[in-house]
Amino acid sequence: MLSDIFKTIKKEYSGLAIFSFLLVLFCWSVVFLDNFSVFNFPYGMSCIMAPQGSLTGAITGVIALVYMKKKRLKGKWFAIIAIIMGIIGSFFVCL
Repeated sequence: MLSDIFKTIKKEYSGLAIFSFLLVLFCWSVVFLDNFSVFNFPYGMSCIMAPQGSLTGAITGVIALVYMKKKRLKGKWFAIIAIIMGIIGSFFVCL
């Protein structure tokens, strides 16, 4: 009986929220590495890949928030940070 209570209390993290955060973080790291010449990416790779990946991360963050509300999962901050960074990255990366 006690183990059933702990099973219902324990919440899991949303994999989609973590994925969206890591996707946006990867896109920002490509821009950082490209702009500061640590690696020599082909010309314009960060301007092609980063806005699309950031926007995809923001969209999956919104989907993760809706899904987390239904399933009562943890990881809301992963999704919120992915949405914020995704919107910023998709608009201001190539300026």
